[in-house]
Order: sequence, then structure tokens, then C-alpha cells
Amino acid sequence: MEKLVQGFVLTGVSGLTYLAYYHPSAYAIISSYLVTVLIVSWIGLAIWDAGSGYAYYKVMKYITKDNFDEATNVVESIQFMTITRGIAFGVLILYLSFLDWLPRILSEQEPP
Repeated sequence: MEKLVQGFVLTGVSGLTYLAYYHPSAYAIISSYLVTVLIVSWIGLAIWDAGSGYAYYKVMKYITKDNFDEATNVVESIQFMTITRGIAFGVLILYLSFLDWLPRILSEQEPP
């Protein structure tokens, strides 16, 4: 399933790259919305993970040593933002911002 999602993300990024290069005015319309949605998602998922970690910290004193590993696995299973996914979100946001600046970098020249 993760490979399928990666394929969809790669296809979407490729399409956005094409749009930004060949139709910069159309990309300029949607780029701010895309970056905003990604940033809000990134913050929301980080808050979710922080909340689940804090809840685990609060109930840890009620968990017996026999159930400690099981409880840790449950908490890790509901957390989304691994360090790799967090970096991937950041790189994607930076790349989409770069695409927004692409016409300025190319000095407003028409693409071939």
C-alpha cells in the first residue's frame, strides 16, 4: 500500500512540475493552496503525534511491566510522523515553493 501511495505522490509531483514549467500562471493559482494544505497537514500530524505521546506518558504509570511492550507498540502504531515522513513533507513543501519561483528564475522566458 505504501508503494502505491508513493507512486501517486510521484505522479502528482511530476504533473505539478510540468504545470509549473509550461503553464506558470496556472500553477501560481494553485501553488499557495497546495503549500498551505501541506503545512497545515504537517502541523496537524505533528500535534497528533505529540498528543498521543503525551497521553502515553500520562498513562505510563498505570501500565504494568508485563504490558509495557504491547502499550509501546500500540502508541507507535497510531503515530504518523516518523523522521523520514517529516523530512519528506518538508522537502515537498520546499520543492513546491521552488516551482513557484521557477518563472522568476528563468527570467520570465517562455518555456520551449
